[in-house]
Order: sequence, then C-alpha cells, then structure tokens
Amino acid sequence: LREFGALDESFPKDPKVIISNYVTGPNNCIAMFRHYSFCCINSCGSLTTQIERQVGAPSATADSLLDIVVNISSTYDTPPRHLPSQLEDKLYEVAARHGGRVPLHGRLFAQWMHFAFPLECPYPQVIERNGALSPTNKPARWAYVTQEDKKAARQSENPSKEQPF
Repeated sequence: LREFGALDESFPKDPKVIISNYVTGPNNCIAMFRHYSFCCINSCGSLTTQIERQVGAPSATADSLLDIVVNISSTYDTPPRHLPSQLEDKLYEVAARHGGRVPLHGRLFAQWMHFAFPLECPYPQVIERNGALSPTNKPARWAYVTQEDKKAARQSENPSKEQPF
C-alpha cells in the first residue's frame, strides 16, 4: 500500500487505507503493457473534465470553482453539495498563493479535490522514483517486489531528492 500511495501514515500507530488511491492504484490493473494499462476507471478524471469544460482556462478564481464544484454530480453525491467552510478556506489559500487564481493542474488543487471528493479523487503522493510502480517497472511481477528488489534498484539508480511544490 505504501509503494503506490494508498497508505495514510499521518498517525503511525493508526495507519489507514486511502480508498481512492487504492482503487486507482496499479494493484487494480488487470494488464500492463509497455505503452498502456487496463486499470479501474479513475472517477476523478470525469469530475476534473467537468470543471475544465466549465472554466475553459488553466486556472480559475476560488469563487468560480466553488460554484462549479457544489453543482457537480458525482458517483457518491448529488448537487447541491455542501462543502465544509474549512475546505472552502483551503481553496482560497491556494488562490492566494497563486495571485488570486487556482491552477487546475497543480498538486494543491489535486489535494483539494481529494478532500472535496474523497471517494473519487486520489490523494496526490510524492513518490520516490525508485518506489513508483509502473508498467515498465517489473511488469511481470510488480505486485511481488521484495526488499532485495528495492535494495538492488536503489543501488542501480541515484535516488531522487525532489521536493514537493
């Protein structure tokens, strides 16, 4: 679960599974090929598409996004949706960091979408290069990566020291 970002260890003594990350993770792909995979549908994609179509730009004000999001129908909720005031405040904070507009394709908006649609939108994780599972990373046995495999991968590549945005 940790390998593909489905384990929330915010409270180490009480870890939780992030359902949307689990459902959209590589564990739910039935076939993985070099250039494509057959995986569960990411419901967040359709929500994001609805937002993008209504906004028609790469960014939007927090007010316009809130108006759109409360009126979006999702798999688990019907409009009008009620968003907690703390969640609305977070969107205004994202806008304030970016000159009054929220970038639709940024990490912070993706995080916000996870809290607005927790069952549909996965929480974006910063995953180490060597820990990411992909169709080209041991496709025949991706689910059975051992500690020895991880150690060998770390020795063969320099670990990425990328910082989150």
